[in-house]
Amino acid sequence: MHNTSGIDRVLIRSAVLSVDRYLKQFDDNDDICESFEIIKKALVVFDHSRVSYSICGTALSEFLTLESLSLNSEDISPVNQGNLASFVSRNACTSAATICSGFDPLQSCKGSKVHRCDDDVDPLSRMNSANVGPITPGWSIGKSRRTPTTLDTEQMYQKYIGQLGRNWNLDLLALSNLPQVASAGPIYCMGAALLKDIGERIHPEFNNLLPPVLKCLQDVYLPNPYHNALHAATVGHMAKILASCIGADQRLEGYEQFAFIMAALSHDAGHPGRTNAFLSQTGNPLAIVYNDNSILENYHAFLAFNIMRSHADFYKIFTGEQWVQIRKRMIQLILATDMKLHFTHVNSVKERRQSGLFSLDNKDDFWLVLVLCIKAGDVGHNFLPWVDHLVWTHVLFQEFYLQGDEEHLLSMPLLLFFDRTKAADIPQSQLGFFQGFTKPMLEELIVYDTSPQGYISNVILKNAMQNLDMWARHSNKTIPQILNEPHDDAQEPPEALF
Repeated sequence: MHNTSGIDRVLIRSAVLSVDRYLKQFDDNDDICESFEIIKKALVVFDHSRVSYSICGTALSEFLTLESLSLNSEDISPVNQGNLASFVSRNACTSAATICSGFDPLQSCKGSKVHRCDDDVDPLSRMNSANVGPITPGWSIGKSRRTPTTLDTEQMYQKYIGQLGRNWNLDLLALSNLPQVASAGPIYCMGAALLKDIGERIHPEFNNLLPPVLKCLQDVYLPNPYHNALHAATVGHMAKILASCIGADQRLEGYEQFAFIMAALSHDAGHPGRTNAFLSQTGNPLAIVYNDNSILENYHAFLAFNIMRSHADFYKIFTGEQWVQIRKRMIQLILATDMKLHFTHVNSVKERRQSGLFSLDNKDDFWLVLVLCIKAGDVGHNFLPWVDHLVWTHVLFQEFYLQGDEEHLLSMPLLLFFDRTKAADIPQSQLGFFQGFTKPMLEELIVYDTSPQGYISNVILKNAMQNLDMWARHSNKTIPQILNEPHDDAQEPPEALF
């Protein structure tokens, strides 16, 4: 199969949709319309197979890497996860092969080199799947729109990296474009910074053994407009701040803090840029493997644990019992990011608190609040300063529209968020999302905020309310129209160190 660049795919989709609209409006020739429907279906099959191959390549690569390693530690039980990896990857490959005849992913994978995720392997040179070619850096969503700083590059890097997990208003877009991060990647750089102090508490060799793990984790993130490695690193940064607000630094053991941050960094690993509903409705192999239940979230957790298990020296840092708890909590956190279960998680905390049974001293209760922390971090761009929130919203909807285009070609009903012809409705939809989803979650977290300055209320919720006001001011405007407005230097976000 030939590679097709991202811009070519967008142009093809745009052209097809234009012809489709024209035929529906002006052409009553049934033969022409029927022929065009066949072309549409063929294009969808082609594009859908690319998504399947991405899933196939990522899962198969992790499985073969795991199988090729000799795990001699007595703490490591038989690789039952490897059996699951095999099942996932082979089902993905088989399904993809049936979609596009003439291409056998399994045969192609057999002849390809599968790298171990060691320090000498450049993640940007690895193959993400059998047919899409080398990975390209997928962690740039654009330049910062803030007023430029007078600091030089090294000074900026040291300042910004030192404020990770401490300053909610940190200019992460500027940090992501610094040469140190742009070349090595955000999970590799920012993940190491977020875990540095925790690692020193865990084991003397932790921070030496962590980088290859982060490299591999970063490698399985695809270059999606929104669900990419920068999103993951950003969620790690925001989730750590939220967890600190509720006293996690004092209440959690080192290995538990690692589980929390690692879950945040891993929570979208391998994300194909499509929703669970889309994968289910189109019969994607992952939907079959996970029985339509939190499809992507299960897949993200699967990849995260296979990556960690494939690094035997790192794996041996923790005891068997610690790994049991790490796995339990990471799965709990990652699965909670399924937005279909959003109200279940928010209401479970609220109802237990109102019943009088809730106590932060109860370990399970405390982790229920940590679930809200990672969920708030996952949608945390809504609580960033407006100048940053606008950029993240733009790339989020670009990803939604790519799915919407495909749904249109499949004659599937489009939700509001996925229909690019309704881009002017975004401000109103953002208002509704905040009032219905994110505000109640933040208000519940505020109850448990023990920070002296009331950080969640006075920084995070304050940003959200300002964004709400800005969306109301820009009612019926598209995001490109808003982005074209000049940035007001007087509205430069202040530092908000925790």
